[in-house]
Amino acid sequence: HSISKGGCGPTTLAMIATQLSGKIITPVAMAKAAEKAGHWKGFAYWSLFDWFGEKFGLNTKVVSSNDLTTAKEELKKGNVMAVSGKTVRKGSHTPYTGGHIVPFIGLDGSNKIIVNDSRGPQYAHAYEDSGLAQGTTNHMRQGWSYSGQIKIPSDIEVSGDYTGGGVAAGPQASLDKALLIGDSLTVGMKPVLEGKYPNANAM
Repeated sequence: HSISKGGCGPTTLAMIATQLSGKIITPVAMAKAAEKAGHWKGFAYWSLFDWFGEKFGLNTKVVSSNDLTTAKEELKKGNVMAVSGKTVRKGSHTPYTGGHIVPFIGLDGSNKIIVNDSRGPQYAHAYEDSGLAQGTTNHMRQGWSYSGQIKIPSDIEVSGDYTGGGVAAGPQASLDKALLIGDSLTVGMKPVLEGKYPNANAM
């Protein structure tokens, strides 16, 4: 299965796991584990996100469709989220595509949600609420908020310590701290930058 074509789910979870643990977990490692467990087959089943929380010892809270109020409450607590979104009008106003999974990692000084979009640094920034939840035009289909102390399972491959921007979650989150694609290690995406998995960040 192709991570470049349908790997945004495992990539988002790899980014979140790296962010929370300080250990590099690559999208490839996450995709392999998710596929073995039956939650990813070149595209993500929604069961993937509950599986991730349970497997990594995290508490998972489902955030309903277009509920940015609850999403922001979760981010203010220092939690991070995986979000399934869809837009009918692609563009710089939204991180969503025809169907895309992204991490919500915090709030900026204007109370806008910072989205650490795996497609690249040009997409990873704070977005207006209308770009994240506006009816079915920019539709936040569902979110999963993760809290608690992460525990990396023994069957998940770790590729070293993350020594980049550090943890970026909660009210203090900012792009200079965020684990962005284009960073020195890119949330475990170093193999992508080194050309081992070309196109893996082109989801």
